[in-house]
Amino acid sequence: MLIAGEDKLYHALASAFITCLTFALTFLASERFYHRRLRNRTSGGEGNNDDVEVGGSSSPSIMHGDDGLGENNCLRFPRDRPRWYYPILMALSAFVALAIGITKEVFDAYDVVWTGGDASLGDVLADSVGAIMGILLIFVALRIRPCISRIAMRVRDVRARASDEPAARPQ
Repeated sequence: MLIAGEDKLYHALASAFITCLTFALTFLASERFYHRRLRNRTSGGEGNNDDVEVGGSSSPSIMHGDDGLGENNCLRFPRDRPRWYYPILMALSAFVALAIGITKEVFDAYDVVWTGGDASLGDVLADSVGAIMGILLIFVALRIRPCISRIAMRVRDVRARASDEPAARPQ
């Protein structure tokens, strides 16, 4: 059945969730790999030493903003990523979600893992819509993150100024 129904909504939501989850995992893995390579390069290539801190005046600042996560934390967004970095990760994530959805439909068609499922083109279409929804969610999250970081920095600045001011003495 190609008409939308409850089953199609579950397909779309699952596909959007898988897209977002895959993006998060690939992003974290690629950032972790990037920071390990950077640490090895700045420490003279002495193997895989996770205790080496990158920082000081001799190493370049590779991150922007101070969000309290530390210089080597993989949750920080670096400046030096090419324009295609995030779109490639988004496309890879959508491809994984679609592959999972199509595999499920193939399994339904041949009763491979479970029985009772009906394979349909509508489910694949719902998976495609869900992957697009996931990409849009990722895009929005990447766009609003700098705004949230700026707000957090302003809140920290206000708190720091408030703690630096002498307390008002009761009269």
